[in-house]
Amino acid sequence: MIGVAVFIAPMAGFWLALGGAAAIISTCLIAIWHQTPGNRKEFRRRTRGSLLLNFGRSFVAFGWIGATFAAVSGWPLLGIIPAIIALGAMLALHESRPKEPQPE
Repeated sequence: MIGVAVFIAPMAGFWLALGGAAAIISTCLIAIWHQTPGNRKEFRRRTRGSLLLNFGRSFVAFGWIGATFAAVSGWPLLGIIPAIIALGAMLALHESRPKEPQPE
């Protein structure tokens, strides 16, 4: 899809690739920050994260989608606003991760 966009409109393809990469990296980082080990009994079951964490991941992804939409539409400076909001939500999710116990 991005290859077609690059062929038809190179600048739109660039913004799509940049926005898609930002959304993928952000959601992967949030998943890594908030991973929890499972027990052996639940090996075959689907993992269930917290509702707030899933909402946060969706909010960050929608922020990147909004920024990409604004940039592809011809308003790249307007796309800075949802990108900053997405980065702020990502920072908030990073700070809310469970802290590991410090060795004494």
